[in-house]
Amino acid sequence: MNDLPSELIQINEASLKTLIRGITCFQEEFSLILAVSNYKTLREQIVQQLREECPVRIRELVLEKSAQTLYTRIAEELGAEQPHALMIVGLESVRELDLVLTATNQIREEFRHFTFPLVLWVTDAILHKLIRLIPDFHSWATTVEFQMTVDELIQFMRQTIDEVFAKVFNARENVFLD
Repeated sequence: MNDLPSELIQINEASLKTLIRGITCFQEEFSLILAVSNYKTLREQIVQQLREECPVRIRELVLEKSAQTLYTRIAEELGAEQPHALMIVGLESVRELDLVLTATNQIREEFRHFTFPLVLWVTDAILHKLIRLIPDFHSWATTVEFQMTVDELIQFMRQTIDEVFAKVFNARENVFLD
């Protein structure tokens, strides 16, 4: 049981190497990579490591909550540019996610016009939606999973709880001051 954190660290390092290999091997052609992480803090750590270790420059696109389609949003953002790789974050915050996903599946062939690896950061819940709602698009993907160690998860939970209590305390304090 004590080996669990070091095992997860090794798993994440192997996953990072797989992600880097996927990005570097598929230059000038479309590939879809699903990077799975349920925690924003872990994703941010992995993205930082990716930027440091990957020899390919990766462009990042943050989806807004109001995003309606994935393909159109990418095309609008890039114009005629074809980056070496594109990483999409924010899918978990899209309000109409089911609509965005089904629209993506309907025009999936259009994605082949992108001549770069596309890395979509997803959670387990979104991954299951991809499998269920858009199996054709999902079938193109390579999936790379990242997990938190127990210590990181405990630290994350403590930090989140502290932030919630601070917000509640500040809100109560402001009510009494008014």
